[in-house]
Amino acid sequence: MPRRNNPWPAYVDLFSALMIATLGGMALLAAAYRDVENQNARVNAVRQQATRIGTRLDQAMKRSGGTFQSVLRSCGDDTCIDLYIHFDKNEDTISNTDEHERLSAFCSAMKDAINSEFSAQERKAVEIVVEGHADRSQIHNNTDARTRFLYNWVLSSRRAAAVLYEFGRVGMQVPAYNIVAIGYADSQPLCTDPDPSDDCLSRNRRTTLRLRVDTKRLEEMMKTVPQLGSIRR
Repeated sequence: MPRRNNPWPAYVDLFSALMIATLGGMALLAAAYRDVENQNARVNAVRQQATRIGTRLDQAMKRSGGTFQSVLRSCGDDTCIDLYIHFDKNEDTISNTDEHERLSAFCSAMKDAINSEFSAQERKAVEIVVEGHADRSQIHNNTDARTRFLYNWVLSSRRAAAVLYEFGRVGMQVPAYNIVAIGYADSQPLCTDPDPSDDCLSRNRRTTLRLRVDTKRLEEMMKTVPQLGSIRR
């Protein structure tokens, strides 16, 4: 009778290969999971620091008193500070001298707070967005539809740029700082009364400072700076 070959060694080899592949895959998954955990921890660390900066600035402005008002609030994962800088209707100039001086002090305080909380590399992971807003009224004239549509968008952008200019005066400029300006026209009103009073419209003519963690930039930076995101108390 022909002699049968024993199949078990082949099965054992196949099983061993499968076990090695499985364990290797599990090790890769565990390493990837640790990387994700570390990245999330660093993102949360930077976000907590940004929140602390917002709190410090809000408290400093409340202690200063005067006509310049600010309100700290949470806006999703970001930290927002509404800056109630008075803009005259259809204007982008900070007309109140006291407000202008206090805004300059606010910008300096922001720079000091960010510099004390973050390294030069980490600052670029904190995006500072100056948002400009307008009320829903416009100058009534015989302009064309395109001009009327663009009016509040351009006006709110100029208001944001006016505040951004004050940050630039104290040295907060790109690329050293991740700071931009954007206008939202009248798309995000604080006061939504159907028949708005002058005070209601005035509340909507404002700027908002948004502190946001730029996770994409942080991820890119962490590839070259592994220790990035260490907490500084």
